[in-house]
Amino acid sequence: MEINIFENVGIYNLDEEFGNDKFFYLASFSTPKEIEKVSNKEPLVDVATDSFCFDINGYDLKLYFENPNITVFLDFIESIMYAGAESKIAVLEDKDMYRYILSFPLYGTFDNNDDLDKRRIVILDDNNKDNAENITVKSDFIIYQYEFVKQMNEQLHKIYENTCEKKCKAIIGEYIKTFDEYVNRGHKSFDEEMEIYMERLEEKEENKEKVENNISDSKGWQGKRIIWAKDLEDYFNSIKHTLIGKTIDKIYIFGNLPAFCMWDYVFEYKNGKWYLEGEETDEEPSYYPFKTEDTQFEMDGPIILWFGDTNIEIDYWQGSVVRLAQNTLVKSQYTYNVSTNFSKNIIGHKLVDIQIHKTDKVYFMDFLASAEGIERKDGDDMFEEIWFIFDNGYKLEITTDHTDYMVVGEVK
Repeated sequence: MEINIFENVGIYNLDEEFGNDKFFYLASFSTPKEIEKVSNKEPLVDVATDSFCFDINGYDLKLYFENPNITVFLDFIESIMYAGAESKIAVLEDKDMYRYILSFPLYGTFDNNDDLDKRRIVILDDNNKDNAENITVKSDFIIYQYEFVKQMNEQLHKIYENTCEKKCKAIIGEYIKTFDEYVNRGHKSFDEEMEIYMERLEEKEENKEKVENNISDSKGWQGKRIIWAKDLEDYFNSIKHTLIGKTIDKIYIFGNLPAFCMWDYVFEYKNGKWYLEGEETDEEPSYYPFKTEDTQFEMDGPIILWFGDTNIEIDYWQGSVVRLAQNTLVKSQYTYNVSTNFSKNIIGHKLVDIQIHKTDKVYFMDFLASAEGIERKDGDDMFEEIWFIFDNGYKLEITTDHTDYMVVGEVK
């Protein structure tokens, strides 16, 4: 029997490319049982091995907190909410074993229109991926898709409550929000759910258009304002788990970069030498477009740091007053891509920590932050620099120029 063995975990439409005929063929030898309850067992959590176990109609599905299988499986549950006539397959890889979890619609299989709201779930195991003959059906049942999501969400809640593993809580907490919203609406027909789904898509598009239309320059951008060192530490501590270990892929700017526009009005670079007002000089501008290391520049709008699918947006132009946000700006709004200017020592390196440098002294006028209506005094819990620290020992430092610009630079 020829079966495709998937090389990467993920969720796919069960079509010709991803094994439609082959997996349908395997499933055709099994007879599903219609059930009302997914499991009678409690989900298990084992913090010692960073794993938990769902029970699905007598099949124990073990997933690891650190393994992408956890998100693939939870994405699979979410895909059932709006699957409609589509067949889905989730592929989970664990060492020398693959698990295939299939979701089939029943529409067209039975005469009852109620079947629109039901799904057939089939779980297959491949006990030896070098021998496709060992793929066997482990669980096969039919259940209302609403009940499946609801009951799996109940198991997920119990796992969330019984684990102290922070990364696990952070991952499944977001899925619980989505599933809770779906479950709290009550059992609706497929057509009703699709209407809600389409309304959500339209709302997202409208919000995206509003962002693009209303935020035409950096003055229209508003992040979360933080003015005290402890609050800034708490903010970064709350998001570190999503960033530590990720590489920084790109750095963009939203706003003006005066040095980018004006460096060549004073300095000129010819034949490997710098000239200042026509005379050769040992000096060089602090920033110029083709610089790839030791970069430092001033700017009057947010900087955007790309870590995979998370974009951190920061604006810090007054002492101990910073604004921060995540994923609020779209790429079409960015003013400059300055990744090249940090390409030697920052771009492509893994983040190992985020730190802030504190102070309790009001030693320059910018700390008064008069434009924000903030009063400062010696002894206050204030901050100066923000440091993104990378695996090679370099830092991306974000601070203020003590007047009204943000300063971003590479430091060792």
